Amino acid sequence: MDGIKDALLRMVRAGMKTKKMQEAYLKVGLEDNALFDIYGDILDGIYCILGEKRNTFDQSVTFTAMSAPYLTDERRTEILYAEYMKNHPDQPRPLTAERVDVREMYNRAGGYMTPEGDWS
Repeated sequence: MDGIKDALLRMVRAGMKTKKMQEAYLKVGLEDNALFDIYGDILDGIYCILGEKRNTFDQSVTFTAMSAPYLTDERRTEILYAEYMKNHPDQPRPLTAERVDVREMYNRAGGYMTPEGDWS
């Protein structure tokens, strides 16, 4: 699995566990707890990794993916990873010369090669 995708999956799992615990705390009347801050920090981290630039957080893919009900952690991760790939496209492969072309250039420039075609 891709390193970023694996990291996002772990952050999604941590975020959803924290959200579930926070909801349980709220049900029993413990409104003043650190879980709200921890959940916010996890979402901020995901938002930064994805490289999102929205006017408000509630318009972001991070907010949508993490607050949508009935999604599995893997599906949330796929949504977030798609946004990551959109904002961080793969770099193109560098242009390189083929071995045959290098040999030709080497010979034209006065280089020496063995009879087998290897470098001297």
